[in-house]
Amino acid sequence: MSLLLTEAVILSLAGGIGGVAIAFLVRKAVISLLPIGLSPEPLLNSLLLSFTFLLSMVAGVTSGLVPFFLSTRLDLNVLLQQSGPGFVNPRTRGWIERALVAAEVAVCLVLLTGAALMTRSFVKLTAIDLGFDSRGILTGEIWLPNSGAYGKERQVSFFKEVLQRVGSTPGVQAVGITSHLPLTMFNELGAFHDENMKSLHLPRPVSVCAVSSDYFSVMKIPLLKGRLLRQEDFESSAPVALINVSLDRLAYGGTSSLGHHIALGHTADASFTIVGVVGDVRNLALEKDTWPEVYVPYWQDPSSVMTIAVRPKSDRLKLANSIEQEIRNVDRNQPLASVETMDDRISEAAFSRRIRMILANLFAFVPLVLVSLGIYGIVARVISSRTREIGIRIALGAGSFEVAKMIAASVLLPTGLGVFMGICASLGVSRFVRSYLFGVSNYDVFSFFSAAALIFAVAAFACYTAARRVRAIDPAQALHHG
Repeated sequence: MSLLLTEAVILSLAGGIGGVAIAFLVRKAVISLLPIGLSPEPLLNSLLLSFTFLLSMVAGVTSGLVPFFLSTRLDLNVLLQQSGPGFVNPRTRGWIERALVAAEVAVCLVLLTGAALMTRSFVKLTAIDLGFDSRGILTGEIWLPNSGAYGKERQVSFFKEVLQRVGSTPGVQAVGITSHLPLTMFNELGAFHDENMKSLHLPRPVSVCAVSSDYFSVMKIPLLKGRLLRQEDFESSAPVALINVSLDRLAYGGTSSLGHHIALGHTADASFTIVGVVGDVRNLALEKDTWPEVYVPYWQDPSSVMTIAVRPKSDRLKLANSIEQEIRNVDRNQPLASVETMDDRISEAAFSRRIRMILANLFAFVPLVLVSLGIYGIVARVISSRTREIGIRIALGAGSFEVAKMIAASVLLPTGLGVFMGICASLGVSRFVRSYLFGVSNYDVFSFFSAAALIFAVAAFACYTAARRVRAIDPAQALHHG
């Protein structure tokens, strides 16, 4: 009793310490994946870590004491007549092993299905059309002080001079500014009114985005109807605006919206004429549908907070310093904040889903290894306990294929049972991950099929190794086995 208990405690303690070490390594790996400035370092919950450590100790000690309690119920006469090692009857031990492997397969299949769903969801998310070309774009935020020195006219003149200076910087292909960059929180939401359609009431407010005339060429947002904003509109006293396709469909049903006069919330006293319709962009989040949006010239609706977007010709890192210097040449106290590429911003927007995908695959990999060891253990036990029978069968003319089929039957039964239980459990559990999926149903057939196929592939490989071992058995030596 004391020997078994000591062995169980030592193994449990070693496993628990190893698990804690792995937790710290995973923490470091997660930190290394965090985009700079996105969120603070994740901390390990000491209470949860202590609980899982104690749980591993209890599980290990319990598993170690089970053989002792089984041994107290053995008949010594039966034990002395038993040819193989162990406290448990070989037939009983075989059923216990198969039951444990079936349970492992079921749990593994649930985790593999979850990993497949998360992976397919992430692939779908990263493959969506953003509505703009992010390649090479460098962005940075400009926050003007909300003091009397920067009134509306000063804001307009500041950004106009910044655009002229940055646009003439060597290495800059195009430059634009916006009050709302795609995949960021809205800067301004307002009610939408059409002077020609008094009865029009939209179910939600629209996003109002102030932009420069070159913003759409920088982001390569397509023009679908009408025209884009022009520099001549700067001198014009007639306010103009562009709308996106979502707003065009929502307010006008896709019919001609050009020439309509609209008012926007805080600017209800001003009327903007719609001069064009541009394509939709993912303006709030990757997984969110496009929000209806109105684009107005920044000089007609200036904002103190703007984002500059630059499409460079040369190295972006060197260009960032030149852009900030040009901004400081306009106002030496004005920095350029949050300098990032548009690709980095997209990566940040997908970060949480990427982490979920990585962790789901990691959590599925561990039980997959355990299932592989369990199935291989069944194969090894069957060959070891039935070596004499196998030798007799081969001596009587049975081929290695027939013998391998006998061994495969002992493997496929618990595997098939485990896959069936795992599919049933996955169908019930998958609804809890529905909110984390994008573009994929929680009952996605491909994910379920690929998880089951991977389990059966592991079982097939175990049967293949069994066939190779059977082929190497010498019937003469096998007859003297046991």
